[in-house]
Amino acid sequence: MRFAPKLILALCALFTFTSFILVIVATAGSTSNYSPINKIYVGEIDISHIKVEKLLPQAGPVLAILAAAMKAPNASYPQIFDALKVISNSAALRPLMNVLSYSNNSDQTLEALQVLAPAALEGNSSSTAELTAVYNLLDDSTDTDDTIRGLSSLVIISAEAAKQNASVAQLIQKQQTQVMELLEGSDNVTATVTSLVSLDSMSTQEKQQLTPVFTLFNDSTSLNSTLSAVSTLMTANVTSEQVTQLFTALSESTDITETLQQLQQSSSGSQQRVIGALVTLLSASSNSTQDLMIVQNLYQNNITSSASAKEAFADLTTMIAASDDPSDVLTTVAGLANTSSTTATASLTALEQVITAANNDTLVMATIAGLQTSLSNSTAEKQEQMTALFSLLQSSTNPTGSFEALNELTAIAQSSPTVFTPILGLLQAAGASQEEVTEEVIDSIMPDILQYLGIAERFRLGIFSYCRVDSNSSVLSCSRTHAVQGLDMKEMLYTELENSDFRPYLQALNISKEDIVLVGKLPDREHEYKPAIRAVLALNLLTIICSFILLIAIVLLIVNMLTGRITRWFPRVLAMAIALFSFLGAIIAVVVNQIIKSGTAADGYNVVHRGDTTYYGLVWTAFALAFITMILLWLVKNRKREDAAATEAAAGEVAATDAVTHGSSSVFVSENEKQDVSLVSPATREADVEAHPVVVSDKI
Repeated sequence: MRFAPKLILALCALFTFTSFILVIVATAGSTSNYSPINKIYVGEIDISHIKVEKLLPQAGPVLAILAAAMKAPNASYPQIFDALKVISNSAALRPLMNVLSYSNNSDQTLEALQVLAPAALEGNSSSTAELTAVYNLLDDSTDTDDTIRGLSSLVIISAEAAKQNASVAQLIQKQQTQVMELLEGSDNVTATVTSLVSLDSMSTQEKQQLTPVFTLFNDSTSLNSTLSAVSTLMTANVTSEQVTQLFTALSESTDITETLQQLQQSSSGSQQRVIGALVTLLSASSNSTQDLMIVQNLYQNNITSSASAKEAFADLTTMIAASDDPSDVLTTVAGLANTSSTTATASLTALEQVITAANNDTLVMATIAGLQTSLSNSTAEKQEQMTALFSLLQSSTNPTGSFEALNELTAIAQSSPTVFTPILGLLQAAGASQEEVTEEVIDSIMPDILQYLGIAERFRLGIFSYCRVDSNSSVLSCSRTHAVQGLDMKEMLYTELENSDFRPYLQALNISKEDIVLVGKLPDREHEYKPAIRAVLALNLLTIICSFILLIAIVLLIVNMLTGRITRWFPRVLAMAIALFSFLGAIIAVVVNQIIKSGTAADGYNVVHRGDTTYYGLVWTAFALAFITMILLWLVKNRKREDAAATEAAAGEVAATDAVTHGSSSVFVSENEKQDVSLVSPATREADVEAHPVVVSDKI
């Protein structure tokens, strides 16, 4: 069986050559866009269902409206994306994107735009007065966002109030009118509205504490005297004992005025001030007996010492002092104190928001009054448009930016209707959708959106580069080769968006790479990817180099050109190294892929990572063949050494046999000579010796 070792060596050569080729092919995977090399990769990142609203919050509202349009009945994807392409090349793109990106309520924004877009396209100028009023308010504002939010609330509250039943709507309208009249008659609008909001924010029980005070004012013949007297009663500190003594004396008196004068002369400090205030109050009262009882109840119920009552009275005093008609103040405040309306509270809060942000509160009040009058006298269509406008602004994170963008869109619609028509069609399609836009809906249509925008669905990561792949698993292109391909998801995604049909939208939204929100486990460990792939590359190169050297060594073994110790150990050690390098290279690649896979799953972006079965099939097959080669080389013995050893052993056996034979003959002759016995004749012996020469030992 002399052919067995050479057959084994031939198998080792074949396995080594196969491992050599497999590792080369695996390492070179995805280095260029040629089949089948572009189908071999270390790992693949699938973004076909990526959560755009989490990755790019600015694009969330845009995506929601696009999803609504795509889910509309009889929706045509080609028509929708053709419209998007037309919009992307128009001047209307940036203002439209601003309006949508500022939204924090996509449904509310869409509803508003469905009303405003047709009006803008029709070029309706009936809202010029209202828009001018809004412009005036913004121009005078120190905080335009607060101004627009306040105005939006006022308009929407009025629209909601109009939908109530007649009696409720009438009451709300009456309250709003009274408040506006009160503010218009104030010398300090800001202080007045702040006091009104403070009074309205009190609880019903706290408001009821003021009811007796309003009765005192109703009985007054001199509001200033009454106000001064009540103010003293609310602020002076007297003990309950002093109060009891005072009212006991008054109850026993037949002449209250004279008794008060006597008590005032005999008292001092706070008590004297209280008695003086009572004198002033009663002297200005049309019903002194009733008012005296009211004051007594105020003290008995501890209203004069109540913090909320003191605060309320201070607010009332501020409003009366700033008003040109104190009685109007009392009427309005009394009406608010006797009712508890969330609508009134919201209106006052909105008014305060607008007024406190104004430089000229008087001008603001006049503008608001004019705006309300204009709206109340306008048509239902116009009221709907204004309500939609302020509804959109109310749902905006940047009301000023939204308002400016809307005005820019309106100007474009009126100057270039053909540019605005695709926008109107898209909005109408979105409005026709009956399906609620949820995360599941967006997830289901995301592959179609990526496809129509020319965005790759998957990225195949090789050792030197990566390739872009579409929904049909066709490779679109591959990046230029690097020393080692790293993993920077933010860079890859931004580059993809930059090179797609989404680029105009990216620019309109002013989105840079840093605006991409990518946080979690994967970004935290991305820096580990490149060193790991570098290690895989190094191990693969070592496998390739060692395989090549081993292949040459095996060939030399087959042709018997390697002898000595190197014959036994060099190929075996080399085979062990190849098995080790190929195993480590495959294991590191597996670990890297598991890290990426767990990171993408934990981060919640709907990004999926998976390894390539072809790549791992190649490297693990290379390892298996290298391992088998190592085992076979350890089993092969050196045939040349075996032949030499056998030859040497055979020669030794022959020499030993000859030595034994020669030794026996010499001994036999020696013994014959010693005994001097002749067994044959001399002639016969001589002839025999000549015929059979014997080597005699030197000892004889």
